[in-house]
Amino acid sequence: MSPLHGGGFKVAYAQLCAFYYISAVLLHHVVPALVPVKSVQQEQRSRGSVARDALYSLGEPRTPT
Repeated sequence: MSPLHGGGFKVAYAQLCAFYYISAVLLHHVVPALVPVKSVQQEQRSRGSVARDALYSLGEPRTPT
């Protein structure tokens, strides 16, 4: 890959994507392994609540008409 300056759009886009995904992997896997992470949730979630919340986060449920 060319340097950050003067490489064109494709090179800059590839570098941006590589930086983004490498940073995401570091934050998701490496940082929690090095620094203990404490949950902020006080109690266990009820069965099915994770799936329900994920579906509701997509928008209002529609009723068939």
